[in-house]
Amino acid sequence: MRVFQSAYQSLGGAVIGYESRTRSCEKTRSNRFTVFTNAAETVSRAFAVFDRRLKPATSVPSSATSARARLTADSAQAERDFGQLSASNSAGHYQLAIESTKLPQLLSRFDQDYERLGTQLDDFG
Repeated sequence: MRVFQSAYQSLGGAVIGYESRTRSCEKTRSNRFTVFTNAAETVSRAFAVFDRRLKPATSVPSSATSARARLTADSAQAERDFGQLSASNSAGHYQLAIESTKLPQLLSRFDQDYERLGTQLDDFG
């Protein structure tokens, strides 16, 4: 459970960093596109790390396997979506990727699935 929480906290820091970097960049005249794509790449890598840490380190009771599968699927999707943002070759492409990925909904679902798995693990342990 400890590895699970630690991985989530590290991931949360990356997501908060993304939000902070992109918000502060919107207020400057710097190369926003580069800041946005670099920030998205950082979060994509953070989701990859989360997923790698979650899989081998978190054995779960059979009653929690579907919750773990949902969380793993959400994590993989977020990694791909942020990767798509980071690979954007123009501001317009980045905006289209934001709209098509529905990241806010995915991140919300990820958090809900994390909480659901955490509750199931707490109930078991």
